[in-house]
Amino acid sequence: MTKRERSEIRQGAELSEATESAAKLSNKADGALQLSRRSLIASAIAALALGFEPLPAEAIGRKPKKPADPVNNGSARTIARQEWPPAITPEYVGIVDRGYACFADDMGRLAVVDLKREDNPLVIGELVGIGRKVVALSITQHRAFAVVQIDVNGDTQFQLVSVSLTPANDITVMSRIVLSNFSEPSCICSFGETIVVGGQGPNNENQIAIYGAGKRKVDPVQISVLTLERSPFKMDLQERQLLVLSGLESTTLDVISMTNPRVPEKVKSIRLDGSFPVIARNRDQVLVAGYGFDRRYKASLITLKPSPSVLRSVALPTVTELLDLAAQKGQFLILANQGSRQAVIPLILGRKLDLTLQEPVLLPSGSRGAAPRAHLAVKERDAYVASDAGGVQVLNVAKTGWQFSYSHTIPRLPASAVISEGNKVVIACAELKLYDLKDPQRPVLVESADLPSTVRAMLPVASSFLCLSRDTLALRSLAKPQELITSTKVAGNALAYDSSLKIAYLIAPNEKGTAVSSYKITEDTIKPAGQTQLPVPARKVFASNGRLLLAGLNELNLYKMDEEPQLIGSRKIPNLAIRDLVFAGDNIYASCVDENLKGYLVIMSAAKDDLGVQGACELPIDAASLAVTGKLAVVIGRGKTGKDMASLVSISSPAQPKVSETFNILESASALTIKDQMAIIAGRGIELINLS
Repeated sequence: MTKRERSEIRQGAELSEATESAAKLSNKADGALQLSRRSLIASAIAALALGFEPLPAEAIGRKPKKPADPVNNGSARTIARQEWPPAITPEYVGIVDRGYACFADDMGRLAVVDLKREDNPLVIGELVGIGRKVVALSITQHRAFAVVQIDVNGDTQFQLVSVSLTPANDITVMSRIVLSNFSEPSCICSFGETIVVGGQGPNNENQIAIYGAGKRKVDPVQISVLTLERSPFKMDLQERQLLVLSGLESTTLDVISMTNPRVPEKVKSIRLDGSFPVIARNRDQVLVAGYGFDRRYKASLITLKPSPSVLRSVALPTVTELLDLAAQKGQFLILANQGSRQAVIPLILGRKLDLTLQEPVLLPSGSRGAAPRAHLAVKERDAYVASDAGGVQVLNVAKTGWQFSYSHTIPRLPASAVISEGNKVVIACAELKLYDLKDPQRPVLVESADLPSTVRAMLPVASSFLCLSRDTLALRSLAKPQELITSTKVAGNALAYDSSLKIAYLIAPNEKGTAVSSYKITEDTIKPAGQTQLPVPARKVFASNGRLLLAGLNELNLYKMDEEPQLIGSRKIPNLAIRDLVFAGDNIYASCVDENLKGYLVIMSAAKDDLGVQGACELPIDAASLAVTGKLAVVIGRGKTGKDMASLVSISSPAQPKVSETFNILESASALTIKDQMAIIAGRGIELINLS
């Protein structure tokens, strides 16, 4: 929950303690519990606030001093659980908006991760399917540009792929263009709206091609080509100056003016005395590292002003292999192998441009993989090392200098939605995953479908399903999700489908309330059916039998969707935030949290003008997602100790819902659905639970 949401919920903070007591419907005392007068009064006040009858005294017990997550002693049992392996084997790394780290691998998978907290690294966004193989990648603050290899009708094709990294939780492929003027591209760099790709041309000439990309979603356009004497393998572009390393065994550094990208001009070529595979730059100071013709490793400082020239060099006596370089004001960081260990070597740049080596920071043993590939990125007081076998190594600045902090394996982003139909289950994460549940004890992953952006919502429609992403509403087959039936461009962030009318509703909040767009859905078409403006806020939406239920942060509004929508019921719950909804018959089920992230299940009546509260109960979890079947509600979320858990709530009496069981489930559980008497839970994997 955001700070703003917390602030809004706190308008009812004076009732929070009372609400906590009143919601303990399932915590009857075992033995002689003494009940204080204060608790009884609190119960009555809270009951009036939520709109249901005050609780009897025996339903309220003392709050434990150290609450612990409950364990499952009931009848529900796990039929099957399959957890997904880590998302990527990080090989590329860069710093993006808000200081997040962006990691990618050679297989076209990319993730934006918040590593600021050692105890809770968080995957913000994820994307797969950029290409069959990533040849080169450049990560900037807001975008990533990749040279990828794909197969087209059995032939190899190279493409330049542009990826938007903002917002970080909705990474999107913006464009793809074919690199028809390259037979073998090898490197890429970017700055602002300019992209440079280097490699061999169609006639084996050594060249760099310069592309211009607008801020909007447009394809980059080639604006110039420059031929070089040697094959480029590493480049750096800052402001209006391009640096190109070419000739791996006998390296040349070309300094190219980009004052006019349409007419790039070679300023100077510096022949280096050996092989120098890595380069880093801070303003006018450039460091290259490699080994000389004497086979000894060294780092050389080059100044770009007044004229590009090598100033001095420093020996790197303990280095056996160079991997990467990173630069920031006053220092460089060298990522290298020292025998069987990886190390980060700080190199301080003095005021007189002298170089001073610091003590190497050894990374954990085993961090080097079979392939000697790793990359390094630095942002102020944090440095990140991505290696193809060792995951992510995080370094921080302490009083004595740089020090190793911790290692991290990047998990997959939790699922955003799950739907089921017959024996088929589709889970939306960074991709669409289709499972066959013919044998529930052995779920079979049938196929995975790459997506151009994050899925916000999925809803079943007969033998197909609707899939909402950033700006597209698509209809896909449940039997083969990778095949797109049809799609249309849309603007909205939440989706509902009324099966009785075969109408989909897409909502988009605005200054006047909420814009609602309607779409008629057939087996193979999505047809716009009108748009209306409703004067109420909404973040979630649910449709059933011609009615549309809109949920804001802490209010519900129910409309009858006639030619002119009619408000038929409304309710505010000022001290709770709504996290998920189920609209079944004339009952509305809402999983909510208070300002302290304590969970509740609230049951309301859609048959009343005020959507009157029939009953409520406190949950031992933070109520992230909800599903209902018959006389049972299933709620998933995190318990007090941070574990992912599920609570089964008996709703046979809506006036007195009661938690019957709570038990541990798979990590990062985030979405669920119910098929017959089986709960299907998706998180960083899939779990099937027998509810009978």
